[in-house]
Amino acid sequence: MSTARRTSAQLAVDWALGCLACIVLLVLMAWMDSKQSESAALRSSTAGSHDRAAEHAATKGTR
Repeated sequence: MSTARRTSAQLAVDWALGCLACIVLLVLMAWMDSKQSESAALRSSTAGSHDRAAEHAATKGTR
């Protein structure tokens, strides 16, 4: 990086790009968190349905 003094326009562009990068990272993190929550809820509901099916089969017995 150059040691020359940066102009106000260059500083403004750097600041805007920094803000944009932060916003993109925050949106990406929120999206990944929502996907993780979604898959955890799906796994939980799937496990619950398997538990109910196993319980039903166990209480029904063999006929």
